Amino acid sequence: MMADPKQVDTGQVVFPQGAILEAFSSLPLWEQARAAADVLEAMTIPLGWGASSPWRPRELREVASGMESRAKEQAEADAEVNALAKVLFDLMIGGDWSERVKPNMWHDRARTLIEAGYRKSVDS
Repeated sequence: MMADPKQVDTGQVVFPQGAILEAFSSLPLWEQARAAADVLEAMTIPLGWGASSPWRPRELREVASGMESRAKEQAEADAEVNALAKVLFDLMIGGDWSERVKPNMWHDRARTLIEAGYRKSVDS
């Protein structure tokens, strides 16, 4: 029997392909993990998994929280680098920063300063 082209065969379960799957896959990985934990929790009793489940919802939520924390820390670090890169660019050259938003030598210099211990003062 031919598979429906609107479905995704994972080898074990056939999932509907389309808006739901696309929306799910567009979520950050930690949100996908939390949604999966909710599904596991809902399926535990009907399937009789109990403690034998290969992934327990609580553990999956802990993994999701860790992933989200690391992503937030990285976003904050990137924002700090970008802000310092803009300051360095303005001091040295000036001009239109919007043309230089992609990572460039100013970002490299800013990252080097931050790694060396530079921190923005509270009063600046």
